[in-house]
Amino acid sequence: YCKYAKSLVIGSGVTSIGTSAFRDCQNITSITIPDSVTDIGASAFYNCLRVKTIEIGNGVVSIGNLGFWGCSSLTSLVIGENVTSIGSNAFRNGGNLNTITCYATTAPSISNDTFRGVKSNGVLYYPAGSDYSRWLSTYSYNLGYYKWTGVDVLAEEVILNCKYNVSTSNTEI
Repeated sequence: YCKYAKSLVIGSGVTSIGTSAFRDCQNITSITIPDSVTDIGASAFYNCLRVKTIEIGNGVVSIGNLGFWGCSSLTSLVIGENVTSIGSNAFRNGGNLNTITCYATTAPSISNDTFRGVKSNGVLYYPAGSDYSRWLSTYSYNLGYYKWTGVDVLAEEVILNCKYNVSTSNTEI
């Protein structure tokens, strides 16, 4: 029971997060799911009201129905490269969600209600050349319904994240 827990560390040996595992952990502010996890069960993080950021590791393949339903303080979501399906209402009522970064080159399958109730005018970042039109459609409650913008620039991120040590005496790079 985690009603009063403020932080959550999921060990690298964990391979699955079961149904309702962290349901109603209302004081947790961030969730990082390690690459060892392959699936997130239904309602696993249901009603975690104060979660602001979620990072889903590259090992995760599926996110269950209602997985993160009611994370109403959520502002930023990162989805790893191997997710293939995201269940119905998985991020429903993520009212402050305004940035999603998804590294999957093939857009994970979603339902019409996966993102129902998110903030308007958010931005979805995804790999260059990938087709996220289903996510961005205006049909039902997809991201386009909420006037989200898609930006396919993740291929360039590898370059943008490089760090250079340049001395002030260099005149060319």
